[in-house]
Amino acid sequence: MNSRQQTILQMVIDQGQVSVTDLAKATGVSEVTIRQDLNTLEKLSYLRRAHGFAVSLDSDDVETRMMSNYTLKRELAEFAASLVQPGETIFIENGSSNALLARTLGEQKKNVTIITVSSYIAHLLKDAPCEVILLGGVYQKKSESMVGPLDTPVHPAGTFQQSIYWY
Repeated sequence: MNSRQQTILQMVIDQGQVSVTDLAKATGVSEVTIRQDLNTLEKLSYLRRAHGFAVSLDSDDVETRMMSNYTLKRELAEFAASLVQPGETIFIENGSSNALLARTLGEQKKNVTIITVSSYIAHLLKDAPCEVILLGGVYQKKSESMVGPLDTPVHPAGTFQQSIYWY
């Protein structure tokens, strides 16, 4: 996703619905370019198109929330990832900002072990060169995470070096 598409998505999330004309004015490109961007964003399931408008998805899923304040969340994720040393074991809570952190750690190939209650984060890291430990519990569908007494961290080493918990 390019920076213009991020801007478009942020406007749509913030306002709920934005006209193609307003998006073109805000980004300084033609309405044709905006329509192409909206087609791309709709195919990626970030928003919905309506005649002359882009409409925010009425969703509370992690992927949709991840796009809200994306630039800030990405910067926070990169900073937090810089604090993690190769070989460390860290606990990452569920949530969109934490999912970006997990993705960043996976991209950096730091050979870390990530303990999480988030099935979304576990799935996000399926191809990453890190070990993922998904704690059990009752599956909470909206947040794609495990909750309850079974989500107490259990790890062969008994501890983790860092815990990341944002809301």
